[in-house]
Amino acid sequence: MTSQRQATANLVHNGEYSDLRFVNMMSAHHAMAVSMAEVAVEKGEHSELVQFAKTMIEDQKKEIKTLDGIIEDLDGPDEVATETHPHERSMLGMDSPEELAKKTPFDKAFIDSQLPHHASAIEMAAVALKQSSNSDIKKLSRSIIDAQAQEIGKMIDWRHSWYGEKG
Repeated sequence: MTSQRQATANLVHNGEYSDLRFVNMMSAHHAMAVSMAEVAVEKGEHSELVQFAKTMIEDQKKEIKTLDGIIEDLDGPDEVATETHPHERSMLGMDSPEELAKKTPFDKAFIDSQLPHHASAIEMAAVALKQSSNSDIKKLSRSIIDAQAQEIGKMIDWRHSWYGEKG
């Protein structure tokens, strides 16, 4: 998948992995997911998806806070990045929250945007899990992989049962 290879390429420059790059990329990535989940809370058609979006917002905000704490231990800025570069969003095939809000059926569009988004988070976390020597980053990466893989399964099931299509 192109977005996954891109996630890895962004973390490893000239053969070198960077904890600071991971923390900033994952924080911005989560902030993008939070903004899209906020739209899902407003526009979601299935109560399960609305609750999922609320939980996603809470969980990813907690992870951003964890990342913010980790960055203090790294040689970098005082705060993590909170926005992705616009070209990352387009490379992941993701709509802006405003574009997403206009799509119908909304829940299908949300799921279709979150599947590659979650996959790229898993890929970034897998790189960090393998490359980082920071125990906090390793612990968070393992948690991200486990949680987002489970969420992907849930979204694929919903997509299939609600729209008769596999994810």
